Amino acid sequence: MKERTKMNGLVYHAKPSGKTYQSGQNKCYKKLQKLEALIREGYKLTDVKKKPAGDEKFKVIITCFGPMKITIEEYNAHCKQEGF
Repeated sequence: MKERTKMNGLVYHAKPSGKTYQSGQNKCYKKLQKLEALIREGYKLTDVKKKPAGDEKFKVIITCFGPMKITIEEYNAHCKQEGF
């Protein structure tokens, strides 16, 4: 009888094109782990600055016609009321 391979916790995401996909949260988590490992090895942080957020004037929503860029005011007025 063939032994079973342990597959618990195995997660693989791929786009239809075949390229792998990793969530933003997972990317941040991996970078944070890497930074913590460097600090444990003795590296020190110097000249740390906060990276500015992107353009906050617009929000991209997905509709049946494709992605649509709308202003934050339009989003708050229409989408939040309808539960999107």
